[in-house]
Amino acid sequence: MRRSENASRVQHRKSEIRLVRLAVGCGGSFYLTYALELEMACLIKAYSEIDAFFRAKHAIDPDNRFTSRFSKRHGKRERAKTAASGR
Repeated sequence: MRRSENASRVQHRKSEIRLVRLAVGCGGSFYLTYALELEMACLIKAYSEIDAFFRAKHAIDPDNRFTSRFSKRHGKRERAKTAASGR
């Protein structure tokens, strides 16, 4: 990848994150695939039931066989275990 293409991608991701934060700040949400580089506090603000999702996923898939980049980043096994334990 050329340097200018890489710089363009980086700028695009930064703009994407700014837009997501703006949407969340206005009480909105966003398509979860945009959450890969977003901090967990912002994710929880947009999706207040995300812990319930992780608990349900852990109950159904305790070995974490079904995964995605989203769950690897935000739904790490330890977070799923913590959510499942109710702590």
